[in-house]
Amino acid sequence: HVFLGNKTTNDPVELCALVMQAMKYKSLDMKNSEGNTPLHLAVMKESNICIMLLLKHNVNVSIENNLSNTPIATSIAMRHGNILITFLQQPIDVDLSKCYHTSTTSGLETPKVHGHVWTAEVAHIQPKVIKENSLITLIIKQRSWEGVLSLIINDLHRFHLNYIQVLEAAIANNCYDIALRILTKAKQRAALHEKNSYERNLFHIIASTRISDKTLMEKCLTCLYDNKVDWNVADKYGMHPLHYACIFHNKIFIEFLLKKYSDKVDFNQKDQYGNTAYGLLFWNSAANNSIDQSFIRSIVKSGKSLDCLCTYVNELAKSPLSFSSINSSAAQSIPETPFYLEDISKIIRTTPLINAIIYNKIDIVQLLLELDADVNQSDEEKQTPLMHAVRQNSIDVAKLLLNKAKCAGDRVVSNSTHDENKDEQMKDIDVTHTEQEAMGESSTFEEATNVDLNATDALGRTCIHHLVRPLIESYDIFYANNIELFELLHTAGASLSIPDKMGFTPLKYAAKHNGCQHLYDRLRELVNECPMEMEEIPRKRFIVNDPNESLLGLHDYYSDAQKYIDEYVAAQSMNISSKVYKVDPLSKMSETADIVIDSQNNEPFDIRLTITDVDDGLIGLYNFYRMQIIKQRTKTDLYLLFTRWGRIGGGDGQHQLTPYSSIDECRAEFCKIFLEKTGNIWDDPNRFERQPKKYMVVQLKNSQTYKSTDVPIDFRRLNDETQHIPSK
Repeated sequence: HVFLGNKTTNDPVELCALVMQAMKYKSLDMKNSEGNTPLHLAVMKESNICIMLLLKHNVNVSIENNLSNTPIATSIAMRHGNILITFLQQPIDVDLSKCYHTSTTSGLETPKVHGHVWTAEVAHIQPKVIKENSLITLIIKQRSWEGVLSLIINDLHRFHLNYIQVLEAAIANNCYDIALRILTKAKQRAALHEKNSYERNLFHIIASTRISDKTLMEKCLTCLYDNKVDWNVADKYGMHPLHYACIFHNKIFIEFLLKKYSDKVDFNQKDQYGNTAYGLLFWNSAANNSIDQSFIRSIVKSGKSLDCLCTYVNELAKSPLSFSSINSSAAQSIPETPFYLEDISKIIRTTPLINAIIYNKIDIVQLLLELDADVNQSDEEKQTPLMHAVRQNSIDVAKLLLNKAKCAGDRVVSNSTHDENKDEQMKDIDVTHTEQEAMGESSTFEEATNVDLNATDALGRTCIHHLVRPLIESYDIFYANNIELFELLHTAGASLSIPDKMGFTPLKYAAKHNGCQHLYDRLRELVNECPMEMEEIPRKRFIVNDPNESLLGLHDYYSDAQKYIDEYVAAQSMNISSKVYKVDPLSKMSETADIVIDSQNNEPFDIRLTITDVDDGLIGLYNFYRMQIIKQRTKTDLYLLFTRWGRIGGGDGQHQLTPYSSIDECRAEFCKIFLEKTGNIWDDPNRFERQPKKYMVVQLKNSQTYKSTDVPIDFRRLNDETQHIPSK
């Protein structure tokens, strides 16, 4: 173990032979702490002679380490093809149907960074995960191992393999050239009809892949067609090849089916979950940034086919307060296919249009409406697309549904705007438009056309009910910026007085919480009812029991914040802000560093120098010189002297960036260069005197402003801010 486990490159065959002889060739299969035997280590080290020596003394080739990996599996994973051939030539049992296992370290999952946008992230402690890769897949990925692959294909039974396993590995890794070669040279044509453990045949497998090589894929499909492989058989989960092709938008596969089986292809065919092929076209639409609209249009011939209910995963995104709706990465948690759904009984089936509305995919909403999807088709809870648009507080989607996208002054926002600003819609955000402005804008809307504005859901609630109370589970959750959307619905003809099955009108719900005062006042004015007593519902808050709270006393946020500011000001030099004193972009640190301020004279270490002499040479002297001291915005004490020089008008010139471990060293070099170039000392740059044959200082515009560091903090002022924010 010691000889084979070290990191030297030589093959320790003599030492191994000597040790084996001393051990009398016993215990050669002894494992170390990781479960590796000397043969495992010899394979890792690629010690061919040692491997032959160990095989000569009948070591166990099938022994597994702690990760259940054999020496043969290790040779495949480490891409040692010559060692694998050595093993295959031995009269031993080689099982290539197994997998190679790798371990991932457990720990706290690092959230993805989305620029400068603050998003809610849930921390997940990731357990130790064992990943698997089939050995035949690892072999196929090594395209230079054609000889090894031929040896395996010629004797599949010996290696515990069948045709479907090899073909599935080749197709899944886009090796259609290998798959085609196997298909055409298969000794038994019946092998092409084999199914895998999920009861999927080759049509299922090809349909589930992304398009890589159109020509080779078509040749493989033609081979299956010629051998009469069943193209319309269901797998273990009741899904047909067409369903997978629609999920992955496998355009080549669908076009092939339409060409060969034009009279038999049925996009209304359902899987065991009740999803049609039409509905599965939009399965991953929420996760995709773009969708091939021309591909969708070529398939969908009737809007009625889009009025189907599917098991889309959107339950979390429906809630305006869920982390998933705030975070744009929520759509990434959508299962790749329906059979990965954990608990399908909890899913409320929705239409493609409603699913697009929930994820605020404006482009898909427009596409579905252009394809004549029914704007009144509800989900399993009888909630219509308009109700979902209201629940999401999306006035842009509501306008689309009401045929208002082309009205003067209307604007459709992008998806990113929705994702980044959704948390700004809640009640604790400052107002940017007045309620009167919102009413004025909505008054220009035309009358709605074919949308059923007074449709009711399973609880008898209309779109106005959903506007007043977006979450039926809670009274204290509402939008403070929905007055514009309310005026739009009212102008279009939505009834304001229809009671739900509990007998509550929208006005009654608005009176349940004084936070809905803006809607309550407007509703009461329009329905002309007597005032109701506003109920104050206590808000649910987090309660933290601190055992040390009695030792701390009362919190004084204002004094603490002011004390922190005073301490910071005392420790920092005067903070000068100027648009002309910026880090030179050529330093490649303009976004991560700042100009250092000289504490002795309160001047930025940033100078621009020029020198001109028309009589110098043929073209004269017309040069510039720039010098800066910059420091990264980190806690490291590393200062950098940036210098740039060249001919004025001759491009960027040349530049240099020199690091110093202290400001004193960097300042000394800065002052030295300044004296050499100008003949003046830096300590008093305001008393600059021009010297012959020396550079002149370029006087920048006096645009310096001093930042106010004594910022008064008055948290009570926030309570006086306007509470109504215009809808997005």
